[in-house]
Amino acid sequence: RQKALLAKQGAAAGINELIEAAQMLDIKVDVTANRVAPEEAAPLRNGLVEARRLVDISSQRYSELSHSAADPTNPKLGEAELAAIEPEFRGILDNLRQAREAIRGIEGQVSTIQQTVDDFPVRVAEVDAAIEKAIIKHDELSRAGFNTDYAVDLLAKGRITLAMAHDLASK
Repeated sequence: RQKALLAKQGAAAGINELIEAAQMLDIKVDVTANRVAPEEAAPLRNGLVEARRLVDISSQRYSELSHSAADPTNPKLGEAELAAIEPEFRGILDNLRQAREAIRGIEGQVSTIQQTVDDFPVRVAEVDAAIEKAIIKHDELSRAGFNTDYAVDLLAKGRITLAMAHDLASK
């Protein structure tokens, strides 16, 4: 009886924990999705849907078991019945473990995306500074008589790429 009760309690605690975690993650995914392109947000949303699906399945199965004759708190159940009930609750715990892993994975992705977006202005400033240094070096080499046509082309392409990055980031 104790094993079945512990599995049931673990399932209840896990369901409550993950419902709250999924709600918080939904907010984070929405905020992050508004900062990136739709195709970059799709995996986050899909992962969240899968995590919620696992939690919902677990919650539904828990409810079914708790409101049936398979409730381990029922004193009429014998050892054989309790031995059959425990794996049912263990199955719920397995689904919850998968949901927890999915939520952690999505949280990691959200964090990475947010960090990348937040770091973008710093990276742009670094690239701008590098281009300015390259222009200064180019001018010195040009004054010294070196052929710098190739370097001019590279710098122009770098500026164009940086401008495109600015434009994409602003969108």
